Amino acid sequence: MNTSHSYMDYIADLSDEEFDNACYTLTQRKELLDQRLAIVYDSKKDLLEKLNMYVAGSENSMIVKGTKLSKDKAKLVWVFTGMGPQWWKMGRELYNTEPVYRAMIERCDKEMKKWVHWSLIEEMNKTESDSNMTQNWLSQPSNFALQLALSELLRSYGIQPDAIVGHSTGEAAAFYEAGVYTFEDAVKVIMNRANLQQKTSGTGKMLAVGLNKKEVLELIKPYGEKVSIAAINSPDAITLSGDEESLVHISKKLEADSIFAKLLRVEIPYHSIGMDMIKDELFEALNDIEPMNAKIPLYSTAFGKKVNGSELDVSYWWENIRGSVYFAKAFTKMVEDGYSVFFRNWSSSSTEGFNGGMC
Repeated sequence: MNTSHSYMDYIADLSDEEFDNACYTLTQRKELLDQRLAIVYDSKKDLLEKLNMYVAGSENSMIVKGTKLSKDKAKLVWVFTGMGPQWWKMGRELYNTEPVYRAMIERCDKEMKKWVHWSLIEEMNKTESDSNMTQNWLSQPSNFALQLALSELLRSYGIQPDAIVGHSTGEAAAFYEAGVYTFEDAVKVIMNRANLQQKTSGTGKMLAVGLNKKEVLELIKPYGEKVSIAAINSPDAITLSGDEESLVHISKKLEADSIFAKLLRVEIPYHSIGMDMIKDELFEALNDIEPMNAKIPLYSTAFGKKVNGSELDVSYWWENIRGSVYFAKAFTKMVEDGYSVFFRNWSSSSTEGFNGGMC
């Protein structure tokens, strides 16, 4: 607390330029101690107000206090997101300023052109009004490329994962980074996944609900195969997928009972019976991928557990597309296995957490 008072007195007398320089020095140049306080602020006034809150013992989501983890406990997991957080301008600043990042985007663009007639780089640099980033055929490959590029950038800074996990479509990038696929096979997976799922556009919707699995199973029972559990992201955060009329009916019912329900802005019923129409084409397209044993501990969200890697063949990708995403189960298993630091491998203005990914 004495340190906080000292900083408050020091900061209060600084000019705006001195304040910016002082904050940079504190975060980038000062030796980090075991006891740490992190504050998210947007001005000197805001920082002083939050320091006052901390001293007074008030809680705020933008104020985080903690103790440095010992090296044996600070085990880092890279989390590769699924669909959801993509936006039209994502990664653009990194592309323009970071050569390592840009090189991977260019490599992905070159390899993806073997599967499509459009350019990833051109699409990722379109204006907001011309952007196609909301379209599945582009968003999946773009998310894949961005996450590979971020991984290259992190590795160039000496940051390495102790384990890896991917959420649904994020598993294509995750498996490549874990050493399961060659670059060519990883691109083959994401391009075929995206192109085939695009064919199902307009056949259904998705609905996020604030219920646990037991409650959801009872809720959707009357709808049979029309509604499926798409993802279990946390014990009380589940995404449903399937027939639009049925999901709208469920949404209205939950809202009437003051239970969280939100229809997602998608036109594809990921992880539902709606995927059955592309099963044969998927097996034909990915039948020759050659998975290898993972070089880094790897967790599957289709199985909800640790995997070796060599079993992640075309049959696995059908499970990935048609089955539920057991992110909560995989996350719990990683915590049980001693992993304590989770980094979402993403570059976005989105404020969604890990469970923002949905397909």
